[in-house]
Parts: sequence; structure tokens; C-alpha cells
Amino acid sequence: MVHTGEEPPISGTKGSGTVFFAHCTLQCCYCQNFPFSQEHNGKDYSVEELALVYLWLQQQGCHNLNWVSPTQFLPHAFEALLIAREKGLRIPVVWNSSGWENPSIFQLSRYFCDIFLLDARYSNDDTAYRYSKATQYTTINETIIRLARDIQPNDCFEDGLMQKGVLLRLLVLPGYAHECVALLHTLHRIVGNKVYISLMSQYFPTWKAFENPPLDRTISHEEWGTVTATLDSLGFTNGWTQELE
Repeated sequence: MVHTGEEPPISGTKGSGTVFFAHCTLQCCYCQNFPFSQEHNGKDYSVEELALVYLWLQQQGCHNLNWVSPTQFLPHAFEALLIAREKGLRIPVVWNSSGWENPSIFQLSRYFCDIFLLDARYSNDDTAYRYSKATQYTTINETIIRLARDIQPNDCFEDGLMQKGVLLRLLVLPGYAHECVALLHTLHRIVGNKVYISLMSQYFPTWKAFENPPLDRTISHEEWGTVTATLDSLGFTNGWTQELE
């Protein structure tokens, strides 16, 4: 799809060329995209057909090719990219990731990925396993973020659009604002406060969240205020914060 709801330097004025891959490396009980990330709905494509999808998105004027959770289909996604490149695909490639990846696989991204759009969700391994079935989350997430910064050390823009770089997404979860605060301190330590941060207040309970309080509610003004105050105090000036509605 042509996605106009990503961060401004990703969606721009003409949209991001988004390809959603079924399944996900995480099993978040509150996933807003659960029909395809968790219930695995989707449509089968051959590698050749997928290459044509990439080219079609470029023809629509999309600023980039945005792979959402591609890891489980990476060989096929990459082969399709090679075919599409030979046929004229020139837009940057975005790896839109949960941030919980096998580092040895993620290393391969240096050969084809221009932009990393990564989640940083938990600062506690027990919380990560409870809600997303992720083991060793904090260590792996930090490793992936460091790798992304190493692969793309500079954030490059053209006419306000990101061409290369790293953008980190932090979704504030109800009852766990303190973990988001801890994450901001971690990011400040490992990549500095110049990295681009997208701080998100859009959480709403869906899928199995109602079975897992406090995830059965939206975040409070107090929780949001605690996180945004930390963002400011640590000097993060690059990025975006959503309005709390």
C-alpha cells in the first residue's frame, strides 16, 4: 500500500511504499496489526510477483520501499529486490523492524538497507517475555540498534526526506511508562541524543490486550507527561512526539 501515516521523512508528501509481510519476530499480545502479524493472514506472491509490487510502488511516486517485518521472508524479499533493481527500482529501502532480530541475519542488511525504522519497546526482559514472548530482549534490542547505527552512521535527508539513517520508535505502554523512561536513558548512552526518535502515544487495547491488564486501557496524561519530560531533559531534539488524544 501507499502509506501516508509513517513519520514525516518516511511518508513525505507521496507516501511510503509499504509491504507488510505476514508473521512477525515478536508475538505482542496487543499488536494493532494482529490479523497478519499474529494470525498470519496474507496473500501468496512469487519472487517475481513481489518484484513487480516493488516497481508498482515506485511508479505510484512512493519515496521509499518500506519492508514491515521482513525477516521471516528475507531471502525472498531480497531476491525480489535484486530483480526489481535490474528493472529500474531506485528508491531507498526501509527495514521496518520490531527491533528483536537475530544479529547475524540483521548484519545482511548492510548490503541493501538504506533506512532503519526500529522499535525499542521494553527495558525489562520479563516484561518483554510476558507480553511479546521475546527472550533476552534488552540485549538483542541494544545490539540491533548499535548495528543499525554502525551500518548507517549518518542521517541523510533530501528535500526533507530521509535517504539514509536510523529512526527509533518508542510506543508508550499503559502501566509501563517507567520502562520507556529507562529506554530513553539507554538510547542516550548507546547512540546519543542526536538520533531521531518517534515517541508514540497511539496505544489502544486490541487483540489479546484485554486479557493482560494494565494493557487493557490507554495511557494516562501522567504517564505521557513523565516520558516526554524525560525526552526533553535528556536533550533529544531530533524526531517527533504524537499528540495525546
